[in-house]
Amino acid sequence: MHIMDSLRSVYYKINKPEMSKKFLDWIETQDTKDKTVIEIGTGYSLEYWTKLFGTAIGYEHDDKWIDIASKFGTVKKFDKDIFENKEFKTDIENADYVIIDNHPMSIRREYFANYVMKNSNAIIVLDNTETNQQAYNILFSNYYMRDFPDVENTSVFFKRRK
Repeated sequence: MHIMDSLRSVYYKINKPEMSKKFLDWIETQDTKDKTVIEIGTGYSLEYWTKLFGTAIGYEHDDKWIDIASKFGTVKKFDKDIFENKEFKTDIENADYVIIDNHPMSIRREYFANYVMKNSNAIIVLDNTETNQQAYNILFSNYYMRDFPDVENTSVFFKRRK
């Protein structure tokens, strides 16, 4: 690993999520202090979201990341039955922002995208859009959006198309 990659990794783990820097710069300009964010796929990033949002809830399937994120805020475990979970549905319905950044091999991101789209009016943030094209295409065909290309591509889907 190149020394700059190592430094970048440490910087993000301590200070910011591993997402597009352009997206992070943008989200920091938004009025989120009284907003709720749900992060699907959480870890060190939950510390950042708890500082930026009034309420931040992380959902995670991996016990290692649950242990890490639990140091920073509320974390709830998910499994293959997540879409039947009433608490998850309520959290999604009440969210102002939903960040989809889970490991796509646990549950595919397009399944989360479809679920959030059907159960919430939240702004949807999809990370790593370059490797999650199906989720991106589903959201793109239903929302107006803004891309934040960078080393980590992040897209924000904010208003439904008519």
